[in-house]
This record gives sequence, C-alpha cells and structure tokens, in this order.
Amino acid sequence: LAEMVPLCDAKAAEYNERNMLRASEDAALTEAIAILNKDSSFNLFGRVKATSADARFIQTAAIQGHSPARSATRSSALHLLQEAGTSPRLAKVMALLEADNPFAVVLKEIEKMLEVITEEAKIDKDKLDWCNDERKETKAKIDKKEGEIAELEKKIDKLTSEIEKPKTGLLAMIETTDTELQENAANQKEETKERTEDNLVYQANIKNLVEAEGLVSAAIKVLTKYYDSLDKYDKKEAEEVKKLPGEDEARPETWESEKGYQGQSGAGTKVIKTLQFILDNTEKEEKEAHKDEMAAQHTFEDSMTKLKGEERKLQKSLAKLKKTLADKQAELLESQKSLKETVAVKEAAEAYLLKIKPGCDFITENYDKRGKHRAAESKALAKAAKLLKGTPAYKAAESQSELESLGSCRDTCEKAGRSHAKCKACLADVEVPGYCAGHPETDGC
Repeated sequence: LAEMVPLCDAKAAEYNERNMLRASEDAALTEAIAILNKDSSFNLFGRVKATSADARFIQTAAIQGHSPARSATRSSALHLLQEAGTSPRLAKVMALLEADNPFAVVLKEIEKMLEVITEEAKIDKDKLDWCNDERKETKAKIDKKEGEIAELEKKIDKLTSEIEKPKTGLLAMIETTDTELQENAANQKEETKERTEDNLVYQANIKNLVEAEGLVSAAIKVLTKYYDSLDKYDKKEAEEVKKLPGEDEARPETWESEKGYQGQSGAGTKVIKTLQFILDNTEKEEKEAHKDEMAAQHTFEDSMTKLKGEERKLQKSLAKLKKTLADKQAELLESQKSLKETVAVKEAAEAYLLKIKPGCDFITENYDKRGKHRAAESKALAKAAKLLKGTPAYKAAESQSELESLGSCRDTCEKAGRSHAKCKACLADVEVPGYCAGHPETDGC
C-alpha cells in the first residue's frame, strides 16, 4: 500500500495532464475545422497559390475532382492539431487526414469517439456509484460491528466479573460454599465422635452406679436381716450375776447388763443408715446421669438436625452455583468467539476499504473534472462533425451517394422527386396504384 500511494498519485497527475491535453486538442481541432470550413476560407484558399496547388483530398470515389480548398483545409487542420499536442484521438484524426481519407471516414471515427466518450462516462458513473455504495455500506458495516464489539466487550467484562470477582464472584462463592460444606461435615463428624465418647462414658458410669447400688443394697439387706434376727434375744431385765456353789465370789460380769445379745446393733443401725444414704445418693446420681444423657442426646440430635439442614442448603446452593458457573462460562466462551469473529469482519471491511481506496479516491476526486473534459470533447467532436457535414464536398458526396442508392429508380426519382409516389413505388418495386392503396397521403396518389 505504501508503494501504491505514490504510484497512484503520479498516475492521477498524469491523467489530469492528459485530460487537459485532450481538451486542448479537441478545442484546437474544432476551431481549425470551423476556420477552414467557412465560405470565405474556401474563396480565399482558391485565390492563394500555396493552398490551391496539388489538391488531392477526395470526398468519395464517385467524385473525381480535386479541390484546392480541401487541401488547404487539411494542411491547416494538421498544423493546428500538431500544435495542440499529442493524444491517441488527435493522432488518429491526424492520421486519417494525412492518409487523404474522405470526410465520411473521419466522421465515422468521430462518431466512434463520441460513443467511446459516452461509454466512458457511463463507466465512470457506474464506478462512482459503486464506490459510493461500497463505501457507504462498508462504513455502515464497520460502524455496526464497532457497536457490536463495544457491547460484546462490555458483556465479556461483566461475565468475567461475575465469574472471577473476589468474594462475590461465582468461583469465590463456590469455594466458600465448598469450605462451609467441609466444615459442616467436620462438625457433624466431631459432634458424633464426642456424642459417642460421652455415651460410652455414660454407659460405663451407669454400669458402675448400678453395680454400686447392687452392692450397697445387698449390704443393707444383710445387715438389716441380721440385726432384725437379734430381736428374739432381747431380755426385759438385765441378768444378775450370782455366786455359784463352791465359789468364794461371783464371776465377773460380762454382757449380762445388755438385756440379751445386742452385738453392734447400735453401730450397725448407723452403718445401715449410712449405706442407705449412699444408696439413695447413688440412685440419685444414676437418675441425674440418665437425665444428663437424655439432654445431651437431644442437644446432639438438634445440632445434627440443624447441621443436616445446613448441609442440604449448602449442597443445593453449591449445585446451583456450579450450574450458573457452567452457563456463564459457556456464555463467556460464546461471547469471546463472537467478539473474535466480529473483529475479523470489521478488520476485513477496513482492509476492503483500503483496497478500493486508490481507485475510488481517484474516481471521486476526478469525476467532475473527467466529466467536464468529456463534455468538452463531445462538444468539440460534435461541432467538428457538424462543420464537416456542412462542407460542400461532403454534401455533394452525400447527394451522389444518395442518388447511387436509388439504383434503377434514379431517373424516375430525379424527375418526379424523392417524395413522389412514382419514386416510392419504384423503390418498393410495386405499381403506383398498389403503393397508393397503402399510402394514399403520398404526393402523386
């Protein structure tokens, strides 16, 4: 592209210069023909030796005479065309004149040039319209894609934030929820372990309490039974110690004052009471242990129910978050893909504008100038043709050509006239009455 820009600028400058030269040569050609075709010019050239000698310009094969005026006209026209510069069109006209071509040939070439100019104008108009349409449509496409790119980038930023933003992003929320689930599971495990251990302690304690209660109860039962059995040994009065025959004095007193056998019944009663106290406290302790165990079990069950409920909520939340994450990630990938495709379309459109820029810039910047040049060319060529057709030689040649085209009807048409029924019937190769039947308005019918 960097190499093409200077080249295109040079070509554009050269084209403008060539257009100027073409316009100048057409103006010169038209002015030369106008000058040479004047009646005063013909009369003047006929009186001047330089412009009347060796006249060779022949209008048609049917005219064999030579005109000094035509030779002078050709020489003057060639001189003026040479002064106007060089161009393919002028060169061709000059070549035709130098080759002694009749005016019919020159006029035919001028007609071709006019057709080429008309076609060139159409091509320029089509190219300008095409460039304008292509640029307009492509710029509209670029503007549209730029809007889409802005929206996609905004959407991608939003999705990225929703996924990756610290604390509130989906990834952070999933990590937090997963951590809470792990903590919940650990809490359940720990509380279950503690409950199991506490229950084992409770069971061992209850076992010990029950055994203690059994032992104390058995002891109380034994002692109570024993001391109850001493009732039959009770006496109302203390036994008197008497001197036996042959004894100097009475034997020493032992337990006679006990009013029967009392043993350790007094202390035993205290022991039994003590054992009963111990038994009561042990039973009370057992009841408290059962009560504490039941309360601990209820607390455990309530805590586990709460933890299970939180676990279900966390699992449900985690599943929802993961689904949302999958949807957002899929949407993000699709948006990134769309952005890449949209950028590619925009860049392709921009590259396309750069590709057509040299040609379209040229036709846009030079369209009016080219149109003016073509208008000048067309005007000059049309005027030249008109002037050529107005020359006596061309009119004579046309008249001679027209007479020759009449063929065998030439004498009839010359006598009666071209518009008479006789001439027209002859040309149509029918009888006059037959022609007049179909053309009653014709002169002579």
